[in-house]
Amino acid sequence: MKLDGTWLIGRATGTASAGTNFLALDHPTVSQRHAELLVLSGTYYLTDLGSRNGTWRQRDGRTERFSEGYVEPHERVYFGGCEVRVGDLLASAYTRTP
Repeated sequence: MKLDGTWLIGRATGTASAGTNFLALDHPTVSQRHAELLVLSGTYYLTDLGSRNGTWRQRDGRTERFSEGYVEPHERVYFGGCEVRVGDLLASAYTRTP
């Protein structure tokens, strides 16, 4: 399965989760349309979509606010208070996509 494309990351409510490229995070601090992940040939570009609680990542033992840029599959990213690894998030899409 190919994961290349644009993925919307957000809380699964209403029409936000209706798209085929939606990565749902069921957490109260995740916005309906929290962030967007562009996957292209093994590269990952993440953009916060003006979410209420922000997007954060761990770098050199510190957690820093993140607005947009390249991320690695092993990186820990926080969407509001919900912590995930980018690779695990995409793996969840792989297991649920026909």
